[in-house]
Amino acid sequence: MTQAKWALPPRVFIWAERMRVTPRAITIRDTRSRWGSCSSKGRIMLCWRLILMPETVRDSIIIHELGHLKHFNHSRDFWDYVDQFDTQRRHHQTWLKKNTAALLAR
Repeated sequence: MTQAKWALPPRVFIWAERMRVTPRAITIRDTRSRWGSCSSKGRIMLCWRLILMPETVRDSIIIHELGHLKHFNHSRDFWDYVDQFDTQRRHHQTWLKKNTAALLAR
């Protein structure tokens, strides 16, 4: 988990700058029910297991959570916004479906 605390926040800041959003806080946790979340107060939470994924899949989750800073829902506007930054989103979602069980076993 220590490695994740050093590796993940810089990626969040890189994407936040590209997306022109500003998270209020970033926390890394040991979760098994979700890869990340965004609170209504702008706090981003990420699971440490993201570091076990390919960088493109990891970035897809980060982009998704940061997208909630613009659209705090899963509306068409949200997905259109996310897809501007993650053009391979559906491919990344498929990778997650295939590999989630193995990642959570760690």
